[in-house]
Amino acid sequence: MKATRPGDLFAGRYRIGQPLGAGGMGTVYAAIDETLDRDVAIKVLHPEITARPDSRVRFAREAKVAATFSHPNAIRIFDFGEDLGRPYLVMERLIGQDLGQKVRAEGRQSVKATIEMGCSVAAVLVAAHQENLIHRDIKPDNVFIEQPSKRVVLLDFGMAFVDHSDNPDLGRLTREGLSGGTPAYMAPEQCGGMESSGATDVYSLGCVLFEALIGVAPFTEKVTTKYFIRHLYDIPERLTSLRNDVPRVLDELVARMLAKQPRDRPTSKAVHQRLASLNSNPKNLQERSKGPSYLANRAARAIPRLTPVFPVRARGTIRVRIPSEPDNELRLGLAAVGIVAEFGEVDLDSEYDATYLIDPDLETVALVVAKAREHSVLVGTEDATIEQIKALLRLGVSDVITRPRSAAQLAAKLRRLRRKRPTTDPQIS
Repeated sequence: MKATRPGDLFAGRYRIGQPLGAGGMGTVYAAIDETLDRDVAIKVLHPEITARPDSRVRFAREAKVAATFSHPNAIRIFDFGEDLGRPYLVMERLIGQDLGQKVRAEGRQSVKATIEMGCSVAAVLVAAHQENLIHRDIKPDNVFIEQPSKRVVLLDFGMAFVDHSDNPDLGRLTREGLSGGTPAYMAPEQCGGMESSGATDVYSLGCVLFEALIGVAPFTEKVTTKYFIRHLYDIPERLTSLRNDVPRVLDELVARMLAKQPRDRPTSKAVHQRLASLNSNPKNLQERSKGPSYLANRAARAIPRLTPVFPVRARGTIRVRIPSEPDNELRLGLAAVGIVAEFGEVDLDSEYDATYLIDPDLETVALVVAKAREHSVLVGTEDATIEQIKALLRLGVSDVITRPRSAAQLAAKLRRLRRKRPTTDPQIS
């Protein structure tokens, strides 16, 4: 595929200028529509993305979805196509800066400006959700403040999810491993690989409001998996504990938007109505929340995170102790199905449902089984012989997981043991 350079002419009419920015799927260039003599922006898919089998299908979907969706606060799409193997999308060119740039340059934004911005973005989401369109990548860099009009524009429906239950082909296209999003602003269900919904956008907008008001996102990490764990397990601090001019109503709204359970979050319509009410009634902005005291807030943060707040699919929460180095892939895989995995030394004094030993020696197994009392002991082993597995079972191990072992496999074993303690010989899987 030919590389894109300034001066290139796309489709015989769009003259490419300097790059304006790049995202996960493509690079955006300034351009001129020589047919209509107007400034536009053109997004060209990255070559490495184009090489993927479904990339052109996804890009065409983005273009069609964005072109048919119309809202005063959503970016306008003029055209899309492919030129010399380069898929492109033509959109209106905006002058101004995105919210991410503003926060990085200015720090936290005023309460009034944040409410106005949030109200505009929520209005777009209300219209999009009515058309079963889920953005899935709400973040400060996708919220543009146009100058001099100060119009707020929501950008980039490139990760959009169209929930068309009557179209199985589209359903497969948007569900196969494409959780979407940017880690700092992803909802717990995205982090756990679950299906997105309108509540997903509400959570991400809550993160954006938090960052606009405080100057940083609710969680700040350097590693993607750590972001996932924080979104799945941690409760963000309340706005009123970090900033004393935040109205109580706004503090409570953002806290609800950041609820771990999608069903506990307000709808985009409810968010828009509440923000519009705050925006239209200045008296509401004068109502301050006292917020928790310093000591109470410190005490709340000191409570151990022993139970996941991510949606649990089965009755009750299953807690398993894994005496090994932390394995984030295993932890997230279990969290996605409502199982809390804690790593570290063997701890038989705490109330765990099970201990999972990975490639242990028989002496360690015997010690743990002897002290386990009411909870189960499982062993994961990849190289054990049949005789060694039999020895493990004779020691009283509840179950043995052999190659390949995975989060799904361990979860199934734990759920089976939780439902009914084994009364017969354990099974080898």
